[in-house]
Amino acid sequence: MEEKWYLKHDDVNRNLKVRNDLSDDYITGKFKNLLVIRHQFPLDEDSILPDSDRTDFFTRFEERHLEKLEDEGELILSAIDVANGQIRFLIYCDEPEQTFYDCSAFLKDSTLYKCEFDVVLGDNGKALKDL
Repeated sequence: MEEKWYLKHDDVNRNLKVRNDLSDDYITGKFKNLLVIRHQFPLDEDSILPDSDRTDFFTRFEERHLEKLEDEGELILSAIDVANGQIRFLIYCDEPEQTFYDCSAFLKDSTLYKCEFDVVLGDNGKALKDL
């Protein structure tokens, strides 16, 4: 895991990875809008985490797709929250509609992992602070 991330350990039933290199000015400036991508996964009695195939797919989404878009200056992946049978990606962006299309282009490659999208215009980092 890169140094720009830290794991927040406030709940044993939650795996929360948060960026530690984001300033308030950065999120309230260009990237003030929030796109949340949610994926529900089945829980079983042995594990609170998603199965390995699902984890691999969403890791590829993060490492191959979101990091590329971030390097291009299109978005900021600020947190990944895995809890209660749900994976959530919190993505700050300038153009939520374009970011939605960019992300759905990758996610539609697998019909096994249905995702839902929420847009919060002018979030200005509030969701990240509330984590």
